[in-house]
Parts: sequence; structure tokens; C-alpha cells
Amino acid sequence: MSTGSSGGFDWGADESEFPSAEIDPWDFWTNPSNDMGDSETVQVRVDPELARRVDETIQLGKEKGVPLKTRSDFVRFAIRKQIEVLAAHIGIIDEGVAHWLLLEKEASKVAYESGQLAKVKETIRSLQAGLSVLTSENRGDWEEAKSRIVGFLVPIQKMSGENDFLMKLYIRELFSYPPFQTTLEKIEGAGVSVGPVIGNAKKAFKRIVEK
Repeated sequence: MSTGSSGGFDWGADESEFPSAEIDPWDFWTNPSNDMGDSETVQVRVDPELARRVDETIQLGKEKGVPLKTRSDFVRFAIRKQIEVLAAHIGIIDEGVAHWLLLEKEASKVAYESGQLAKVKETIRSLQAGLSVLTSENRGDWEEAKSRIVGFLVPIQKMSGENDFLMKLYIRELFSYPPFQTTLEKIEGAGVSVGPVIGNAKKAFKRIVEK
């Protein structure tokens, strides 16, 4: 990094690269041990004000849906993320570090996606439980069932562009879920138009599965 005439740092050239504020959703998923169950404790002493800022940041993050609940979660996330950022900043070319970073990122991504998939499936099962009641032979409330589906899909479609992974996951799992497919067939079979929201979601599902 270059310095200016005053002897201070010239932040112009590298400020967009270091430090980086870009965080993938799976960056928060850092295992506390390896596959063998081995782990080590990292202890540091910090200014009490810094510790308070960490606690505040964790709390504010939780309110935004960030999956960091404790100081330990925060420290694990910070260490792994900053190894990645610092390695890129100083141009580390060590193969061992590069391979470790790649494996850690992939492991975190798999853990994140697995956790998201479980939540998505649970949510879809809850939706379908209500739809099954509405479309039972005793009720046959097709319009209300359609309204429930539309209400479910609207916020999912709004994820487009900001969280495409989660949006596609919901669409794929919902429209490939056999009980939901049966419900949709019942609604259409009753002569109820599914409308643009469900229609567009069906088209999105076809594009997703065709890729």
C-alpha cells in the first residue's frame, strides 16, 4: 500500500478491497470443531468497551436474522472471515492456506444450505397442513386455499435479486412436494384460476428444474 506526502496511508487504491463488508450467508456457519470432534480454545483480553460493542452487534444482528447468538459464535466467524480477507489483502499464495480456506468455505456453505433446506421443508409442510383442511371433501374452500398460496408466494418472489438461493429453494421444494401438487390440481380442477402469482411461480419452477 502506498503512502502520501504527509507520511500517512493512502486509502484510495485499496479501500474497496480491505476491509471487505461483503458476507455470504454461509460465512456465519463456522464449526466449533473438526470432523473428529477436536477443537481448541482461543482466548484474548479486550477493552471492556470493545466487548460491549461485540454484544451490541450480536444483538442487532439477531434482530436482522443473523445467526450469531453468542460471543463464541462471533469470534469463530470473525477469525475465519478475517483470515480470508487478510490472505487476499497481503497476497498469500501458500497452498495449504488456500486449500484450507476453500474447504472451510465449502463446508460452511453445505452446512448453511442444509439448515435452510430443513427450515424450508418444515415451513412448506405447515402450509400444506392448512391447505389439506381447506381442500378436504367436507370444505372444498378453493378460493381460500388459493389465497393462502398467493400469500405464501408473494414474499418469496420478493426475495428475487436479494436472496435468489432461498427464493429458488422455496419454489423448487414447494412445487415438487407431491401433496402440494395434488392440492394445486384440486384447485384448478374446481375451475378456480390460479392467477398471475401462482402462474409465475409455476413458470419459475420449470426454469429452475430445467437448469
